[in-house]
Amino acid sequence: MKSTSGFILALEGPDSFAIILWGSKTQRAVSRSTTEAEFVALSAALFGEAISLLAVCQRVIDPRLILKCFEDNQAVLAIIAKGYSPKLKHFAKFQRINCSEYMRSLFSRGYPHSVHPD
Repeated sequence: MKSTSGFILALEGPDSFAIILWGSKTQRAVSRSTTEAEFVALSAALFGEAISLLAVCQRVIDPRLILKCFEDNQAVLAIIAKGYSPKLKHFAKFQRINCSEYMRSLFSRGYPHSVHPD
């Protein structure tokens, strides 16, 4: 059974919180584990929506805006911290995500500013 990716993008200020985009989509391939499904969902949200919307908001609103990601899966957070997981080496073939390239490109550009446990 295919997993469903979901995300919410919001602008948050000291006294405000406004949802500006949300989405839900069935993943392209069946995930082998919850960690894999969560990693696919995170990458889809970041590369599919968040990074491009951040660039627009930085041009229109304030160039100092930062992107904060919240992830509740501890295994995904560990993979992000290490930058690689041998259990996810099949990503490039089945999910079309190269895990090490994903990490390198994401953090070399400075986003997200940080990934927070939920």
